[in-house]
Amino acid sequence: MIIKNALVITPTGSTKADVFFSEKTGRIEAVAQDVDKRGEEVIDAEGMLLMPGCVDMHVHLRDPGFTHKEGFLTGTRAAIAGGVTTVCDMPNTNPPTDAISALQAKKEIAQSKAVCDYLLYFGANTQNIGIVQQAFDSGGIAGVKVFMGATTATAASFPKEIFEKFIGLVAVHAEDGQIVAQNEEAAKKGLGKNATVFHHNKIRTPKAAEKAVGEAIAALESSKNAGARLHICHASTAGELKLIEAAKRRGVKVTCEVTPHHLFLNEDDAAKRGNTLKVNPPLRSEHDRQALWTAIAEGIADCVASDHAPHLLQEKQQGYWEAPSGVPGIETMLPLMVDAALEEKISINGVVELLCANPAKIVGLEGKKGGIERGCDADLVLIDPSKTFQLKSSQLYTKCAWTPFEGKTVRGKIEKVFLRGSEGYDGKSSFAKPGSGRPADARS
Repeated sequence: MIIKNALVITPTGSTKADVFFSEKTGRIEAVAQDVDKRGEEVIDAEGMLLMPGCVDMHVHLRDPGFTHKEGFLTGTRAAIAGGVTTVCDMPNTNPPTDAISALQAKKEIAQSKAVCDYLLYFGANTQNIGIVQQAFDSGGIAGVKVFMGATTATAASFPKEIFEKFIGLVAVHAEDGQIVAQNEEAAKKGLGKNATVFHHNKIRTPKAAEKAVGEAIAALESSKNAGARLHICHASTAGELKLIEAAKRRGVKVTCEVTPHHLFLNEDDAAKRGNTLKVNPPLRSEHDRQALWTAIAEGIADCVASDHAPHLLQEKQQGYWEAPSGVPGIETMLPLMVDAALEEKISINGVVELLCANPAKIVGLEGKKGGIERGCDADLVLIDPSKTFQLKSSQLYTKCAWTPFEGKTVRGKIEKVFLRGSEGYDGKSSFAKPGSGRPADARS
């Protein structure tokens, strides 16, 4: 197949070119002017943007154990409808993905259901440190996940020796569990049932995030293991970013992600809209929100990840203490960022760098995913920048069926998505069949 006349977007530039790719090999064969291959199907993409498929390195597909909220089938359909062709699924399911048997079971679930490619995270804690490397080396694994603070379906656990014993990526939910627990206890005594999501940023304070980030960086820096790398999930405060920037200057192997909900919403939005915007870490001050955009502009933030964490609306409509934390985002991440680029808040090349190239590199898929060049998987997203549409819950494919960005008008409609050279989503309602996805690190 040949996509002709598209504006091909890469991190370093945009060029009008033809892209020839093979469904048989699943890879891009040529990117050039006027590709002429007789007998090949041609898509004339004049006026369109052509981007690599996004690599979302932080999603919660809730499978197994919480499939009333989401599952590998609905979650990967939502992903590919949003231009995400590779997802990296987190381990806080039921049972948690922190044993070899649970890991194998989740691999089988993904293999049978996924319609986009995937990697899994293995959950690391103080009890299973001895099998972490074995799990990672089994393949199909983005890295290990450590929860320094308790969040949905998981307790706090920080095995500092992970940086001594593990060769690979350590992704960290960085909130200090002790600070959060103390603040929760004080709020329950002082506020009781009067607590609302307005208090969430005061309970899970910026200080809790900053202390945890500092401890994670210090643990890696003090280790003698050159093969360990640290990734800070959902950085949300100016203080965290200062610590990360300083560590990078010292040569520490640390990367970080920011999320769309922290980029586009703040604590005032949460106060107005209630528990639908309850999320860990919380929506922060406007100062912190602007600091995230500055970190993007200055290259401190390495990637944007959705932290897609779906819950049903009826669950979110409980009282503050009972309502779960998390928002869906996998389907709206790319549209929001493309719209931001068309509004000149970021370059379109920066969008590709943050959502495609950099996350692919961080999880070990550089040269395979996240790029448009010869030899890369033909994961491609065709976007019409002239089309404007509203983000509507009724049009989403995520099983939880709502979005925190309900009614927001954005520019840049996804017209078609290819996964390894085959049509993964037709831009309307047709998807690749369940099981079309495979481990993203697999080689044909």
